[in-house]
Amino acid sequence: MIWILRASLITLDFLSINVFLILNLGFIFSSERKQGLFLFLFNIWWIIISKLLHLYEKILTKSSEKQYYFLIKGLILFFFVTFVRFAADQGTRFVFSEPFFVPFFKFVVLTSVMMLGGRILIFLYRRKIRKKGSKKFNTVVVGSNNFSANLKNVDFLETMNIWGTYNIDAKQLNEITENRYDSVQRLFQIRNFKNVIICDNALEHIDFDHLIKAAARHMIRIYVIPDLKGVDLKVSQLVTFNGVPIIKSMSEPLEEVSNRIVKRIFDVIVSFLVIVFILSWLIPLIGLLIYLENPGPIFFKQKRSGYLNKEFNCFKFRSMKVNSESDFKSASKSDSRITKTGAWLRKTSIDELPQFINVFIGDMSIIGPRPHMLSQTETYSDLVKKYMIRHFVKPGISGWAQVMGSRGEIRSLQDMEDRIEKDIWYHY
Repeated sequence: MIWILRASLITLDFLSINVFLILNLGFIFSSERKQGLFLFLFNIWWIIISKLLHLYEKILTKSSEKQYYFLIKGLILFFFVTFVRFAADQGTRFVFSEPFFVPFFKFVVLTSVMMLGGRILIFLYRRKIRKKGSKKFNTVVVGSNNFSANLKNVDFLETMNIWGTYNIDAKQLNEITENRYDSVQRLFQIRNFKNVIICDNALEHIDFDHLIKAAARHMIRIYVIPDLKGVDLKVSQLVTFNGVPIIKSMSEPLEEVSNRIVKRIFDVIVSFLVIVFILSWLIPLIGLLIYLENPGPIFFKQKRSGYLNKEFNCFKFRSMKVNSESDFKSASKSDSRITKTGAWLRKTSIDELPQFINVFIGDMSIIGPRPHMLSQTETYSDLVKKYMIRHFVKPGISGWAQVMGSRGEIRSLQDMEDRIEKDIWYHY
């Protein structure tokens, strides 16, 4: 049954990409050979993305929210690379023109709708499989603790078929004066359990041992839920170092060397192409416009908080008059410091393009949390929970917070909290 789910998702995704690419952008290719080459490259790229994001793994047990989250990340990355590839082949002037941009936009929308919408039907079928398969996984929860409340998760309940709890706590076991092991065995035999989830930290070592032995005797799988004392700690994975089990609070894909290498290669290639084919002619043009309106430097260079909170010089096209407040006062609506050229640069986000230089030299990445001013980091690190976690990855030209609309002026503490929440969500 799982292979049907996986095959359905893979077929849906590759059909969506290839069909809508040909229907909307097929007119660009000068020959069938060129069309075949492009399709081959884009399919290979989607295979790489799906492998990096594990899009087709743990389909039966992974929550719908996580599957949609990683799919959206993959689509954003795929569409960006597709656009850059067409720009390298056809030229930047053409890809920003209406004859290309409108069909490309249709390709993005139709592909996204088909892949996201198609998963609704596939996940409905998955629910039937879960319910059918759960009959083989009758589960009992032994005890309760501060974390066991999370067992109410719908996906978890359906998969594990938790029909109720049977509390075997220390008090009950103490009342059994003779042969506790036999008593537990009889319970397991009568109830015909398939899984036991233990979340009672009050159990004595000997009682815990009885449960494990009895479960092994009756071929019952044992799961243990630790009590985290009600602390708001995200549990990511359990790792073992020299035989010692350790709970990790965060899943960090970039801890894997292979992921860091792939991301860095992508950053270097794309930033190099942007610098050579776009910034090489854009910098003199924009620089002339900036200087004619307000003589001064073309670039605005500012210290920002980077990877592991290390300072770096962040480059932008200068959009303001030269002033002494730029390092501690953020731009606001109708800010008198902003020039007319600067207003246009900020509106179109062209002022951020020099940051591809930061990406190329390694201070930033294309995708990641936006780098904040040093004064903002100092202020909000004490006000916003988990603020500094955003520095576990390199800052980016654009990030999940910006994609989800959290951009522009920060008017309140809530604005910053919303951004940090999205930054950390991307990091996990």
